[in-house]
Amino acid sequence: MAVLGTGSLTLNNNTFTNNDAGAVYSDSGYTGSTTGSGNNFSNNSNAVNNNGGTGSVNFQNSTFSGNAANCTTTINGNSVSGSASVNTLSQNGNQLNAAGFGTAFVFAGANGYVYSSVFRNAGTYTVVAPNAPAGSYTLTVYFGMNCPTATANAN
Repeated sequence: MAVLGTGSLTLNNNTFTNNDAGAVYSDSGYTGSTTGSGNNFSNNSNAVNNNGGTGSVNFQNSTFSGNAANCTTTINGNSVSGSASVNTLSQNGNQLNAAGFGTAFVFAGANGYVYSSVFRNAGTYTVVAPNAPAGSYTLTVYFGMNCPTATANAN
């Protein structure tokens, strides 16, 4: 288990397995920044348990499997467990179409194009980004504050 504090922490290519309190845990005093890639989170009570901290957590290119929840955070004053996911992403002409689970969906790509949809509660949503110029795009889906994001690319 990694316990987060006030400083910066980088976690790369680690395996976090069978942690009862969460593989990466923060409490209300967490104000730091944690980043990393290539990590494997499996069979934990939570992959990331943000118990009231205000710092940031961002894991890219990491795998999450068999966790009771990939993140526990507070959304709208309620403690919520889950994980961001991208179910589908496609580009049809100048329109980007996506479906996934989270609280916010952000498309970024060609010619500085950015389109976002933010929802009050976590859920499964279909999002359409209009007027996207031809090019490559990255979709980032967020699940609450300080939880791992899900990303997908469209060309």
